[in-house]
Amino acid sequence: MAPDVAVPPALAAQATFDQRTVGASSPLFVGRLRTTPVAAFDALTERLAAGDGGAGRVADLEALLLAQGFRRTRRGVLKNGDTTAKLTPSQLGSLGAVHVELSGRTRRGRVTAEGVALGGAMFAPDHYAALEDKFVEVLEAFTAGTAGLPARALPTDLIGVKATVRRGESPKRMLRRAEKDAEMAAMQARLTEVIRQRQRAGEAPRGVVLYIAGADAVGKTSTGKLVMDAFVAAGYAPRHIHFRAPDPEERSAPLERFTRGFPGDGEIVFWDRGPAGDAVYGPLEPAVVGAKVADLSRDLADEGVLMLSVELFADPEKQARTLGKRLARRAIADRLAEQLDREGLLTPERLAGIEEIRETLDVGDFVAAANYDVVQERFEEVIAHTPGAPWIQVDATKRHAARLGLASEVEGRVRNAALRTRASA
Repeated sequence: MAPDVAVPPALAAQATFDQRTVGASSPLFVGRLRTTPVAAFDALTERLAAGDGGAGRVADLEALLLAQGFRRTRRGVLKNGDTTAKLTPSQLGSLGAVHVELSGRTRRGRVTAEGVALGGAMFAPDHYAALEDKFVEVLEAFTAGTAGLPARALPTDLIGVKATVRRGESPKRMLRRAEKDAEMAAMQARLTEVIRQRQRAGEAPRGVVLYIAGADAVGKTSTGKLVMDAFVAAGYAPRHIHFRAPDPEERSAPLERFTRGFPGDGEIVFWDRGPAGDAVYGPLEPAVVGAKVADLSRDLADEGVLMLSVELFADPEKQARTLGKRLARRAIADRLAEQLDREGLLTPERLAGIEEIRETLDVGDFVAAANYDVVQERFEEVIAHTPGAPWIQVDATKRHAARLGLASEVEGRVRNAALRTRASA
C-alpha cells in the first residue's frame, strides 16, 4: 500500500530517472530551457515524482514540457531547440500510460531518452515491461481460473481472487508453487516448535512485536503474516495495528504513539508502518528514529517482550512486477463489479469485498516507486543510526528465499530472547 503521507517535494526532487541529484541551483529546474534530451527527460521525471503530472495523460505531460520551454511546431510536434518529444498514449487496466521519447542531436551525436509514465512515476522501459508482463500474467490466470464458473460463484474478496489466480496458473508453475508452499510450511512448523520448546521451559517471550519496514510493494504484509502464523500456531493471539503519520496532537512527541502497539501477555502485534516511517516519509532525522528503535527494543526486552525489527528491500524490477500484480487485481475487481451488477448479483457484502481488492493498490504506490532509491536510502540511514544492531535486513527480490531466511533468523532471535529474559528475571 502507499505511504500514509505523500513523498515530500524535497525528497521527490532527489529521485531522477538515472538517480542524479537535482538541487536548487541545478539547470534542470523548471523555468530554464532544456537543450538536450537527457536534461529535458530528467526534468520531466522530477516533476512527475513531485506530483505535478496531474492525471498522467498526454495532455498533462505536454503541459509540463511546454513549461520547460518546448514549443509546438506548425506540424504539431513538440520541440525545444534540437530536442523533439514524442508522447504515445496507451492503457493498462484503469490507468493511462504514456510512452515518452525525447530525442535530438548533441555534441556527442544523436541521443534518445525514453521511459513510460504511469500513475505519476516514470518507469525505465525494461521495468515497465516487467510490470506489464505481470499484469497480463495475472489477468490471464484469473480468466483461466474462472472458466466455466457461474457468476454467483465468482470470488468477491482478496483471498478468493488470489486462490482463483493460482488455479489458473500453468501446471509447471502450480507445481513449483506447491513445492515452495511445502517448504515454507515446514519452516513455519520448525519455528512454531522452537517457540513451544521455549514455552515449556518457561523462557518464551511473554509478547512479541513484529515490525516490518520497507518501501511499498516489497511484500511486507504477506511476509509478516507468514511469521505471525508460526507464533499463532504456538498459542499467541494476533493483533494488527496500522500506524499512520502523526496527527497534529502527536507531532510534539510523534514517536510516543507507538506505545499503543505494545503487546499484552501472550500476544503478537504486527506493526504496519512504524518509527522508521517518520524519518523516511516524515520530518524526523534518521539518528533520532534509530535511537528510538534501540530504546524500544531494550525497554520491551526488559519486560520480557521480543521486538523483531525487519527491513525488506527489493530491486526495481521486482517492485515493478508487484505493482503489475496489484494493478491486475484492481482490473479484476472492476470486471467483477461490472459483471455482478449486470446480472443483479452485486450485493453490499460482495461490493465491500471487491472494494477490499481495489484497495490493494493506491496511485500513491507509483509515486513511491518513482522515489524508491531515495526512500531506500533513508531506511538505510535509520538502520545505520540504530545502536545495538537490532534490525534484520532481508533482500526480498527473491521472495521465497527471503521468507525462508527471515524465518530462520526469527528462530535464532526467539532462542536468544528466551535466554535474555531468563537472565534478567
